[in-house]
Amino acid sequence: MKKYSLLIAFIVLGLAEVKAQDDFQSINDQIRAQMDVEKNLFFTQRIGLTQDQAVSFWKLYNEFQKQDLELRQKEEELIEKGVSAVNLSNSQYAHIYANIIANEKKKRELKDNFIKQLDKILTPKQKILFCKTTKEYRKLLLQKLKPYSPPMIRFY
Repeated sequence: MKKYSLLIAFIVLGLAEVKAQDDFQSINDQIRAQMDVEKNLFFTQRIGLTQDQAVSFWKLYNEFQKQDLELRQKEEELIEKGVSAVNLSNSQYAHIYANIIANEKKKRELKDNFIKQLDKILTPKQKILFCKTTKEYRKLLLQKLKPYSPPMIRFY
């Protein structure tokens, strides 16, 4: 009987853990959705996008962000592969490094293509406002996240 009670307790605890993870993911998704709405309004208003421009801009911007994220994740994986690897030859490390550099090139090409596509959507003034708004948004986001950051450790 004790075995069954213990088994049931573990199952209940396991289900509670899964439920907590689902709740956490749901909250994360809600926060991300809210941040996306705020970002959309922030950029649209600051840049002064028309409705037609906004549709084209956000389609382009979201696709750029998605591809950029994929490339950044790939870069992190490559770096981690090189750092965590043990007993690789110099040529194997060189190959990993070459892949990191190739990934960087893809990121530059992606950004260059994004900028070329922006030329078709935004006026010259709006492109400058986009640059300014991007910096302002990053600064605002860092300020919002600052209360949740761990304190800095000083090494001196």
